[in-house]
Amino acid sequence: MSHHHGIFDDKSHRRSATWAFIVALVVVALILGTVLYRFGVVVYGKPVSTDAIDAAVKWFDPSFFVYNLLLSAFAVLIVPFLTFHYIGSMGREKVRRLKRELCDCREAAKHATPIWGGDETECERNIRQLIQPQFRLLNYLPSVLGMSVTVAFGIAIILLAKPVFIPNPVDHLHGVNYAIGANMLLLGPNVAFYTTTDPAMFRQILMSLCAFQFGFLGAFVYAISSLVWSYFNVDLTPHTLVAGTVRMVTASVLAIVLGFFIPALPFFNGSESKLVQFMPVVAFFLGYFPDRGLVLLQRVGRVILEDKTDYASMPMHNLPGIGISDEGRLTYEGFSNLEQIEHSDPLDLAIRTGYSYTQLRHWKEQAWLASRLREQYPKWIERTGILGREELTTYFRCEARVDEAISELSKESGVPKVKLRALYLLLCGKDLSAPLA
Repeated sequence: MSHHHGIFDDKSHRRSATWAFIVALVVVALILGTVLYRFGVVVYGKPVSTDAIDAAVKWFDPSFFVYNLLLSAFAVLIVPFLTFHYIGSMGREKVRRLKRELCDCREAAKHATPIWGGDETECERNIRQLIQPQFRLLNYLPSVLGMSVTVAFGIAIILLAKPVFIPNPVDHLHGVNYAIGANMLLLGPNVAFYTTTDPAMFRQILMSLCAFQFGFLGAFVYAISSLVWSYFNVDLTPHTLVAGTVRMVTASVLAIVLGFFIPALPFFNGSESKLVQFMPVVAFFLGYFPDRGLVLLQRVGRVILEDKTDYASMPMHNLPGIGISDEGRLTYEGFSNLEQIEHSDPLDLAIRTGYSYTQLRHWKEQAWLASRLREQYPKWIERTGILGREELTTYFRCEARVDEAISELSKESGVPKVKLRALYLLLCGKDLSAPLA
């Protein structure tokens, strides 16, 4: 009875989430329609008018405008195209990979019985029960829509918005006229320039626009790269799309904020041409690696506040085999340091991500040893070649004279003997004077 009640609750929650999503879409559509209606009445005297679109088309050469429009459509549609193709074609591939690794004892030759279930049939049934719901279109729709809308907003500013700084422009110089006004996001404290004829206002708007556009472009390139990487690794989840959306928004705002700080750096002092050349590169870097920009802001804040707090957690890239993409992907699942990886469930992560169970188990073993050796772990690997807990246990069990082995390991790796003795007791639980069988 409780089993059916749980299923009913799950379906009820999904139905409620669907209706909430539909209501949100309707509310947004009504607000957007009201804004467009009033815009047409105030500017053109008609509730619904294509005059604004017709005017925007004339900002550019017709051939150039058509090309930019097609490029914008491609940038927006690539997200749903990859996602929907993944949903339709990669579900069977993920089941096949997990079945081969977790259930097929004959091919794996690493375990006598399936890792998940009493036999191969039960193991495969368990996998299908959890994998099939992951490939439902409804699970992806909100995140796909959110990322597509974010891309549309950013690409429109980069490819279709033409800035103009002339109070009364002639026909061929029409565009988004910032001489009439701009907001605090672009100008910051320099908004006071609007009360004077100081040309520094236009310089600040250009720097902010440049920082925003190239910061967004860097985040967009990273998001699409992450999307493609997740597609080929059978690891494309709504988390990937949400993370890409948040990254584009965060990187764009971060680039604008740092755009007020970058011109004040000594490297750009008194060199306008150097600032103009480097700003797009710096903004793109901040967009592609927004974490580096956030770290920069944190370090500046800690210096200003004289905060000397040391963080005890160890980064995941200390483990052999974990790259930038792996670190970012595991962060989406809530694992941001080695201590969390040490306490992870490899089977659960193998189901939720595209990583193999064997790889995740090895990373967990390595994280156990790295979190205890701390900063000595890189040198330990270089000198001993022992990566994780299982390998160290095997080494201790094969040594006839453990005390001498510990002394030699300590001498070569720089790890104190007392720490190695503690590791020996944790792993083997026997006195050093008694050789292991």
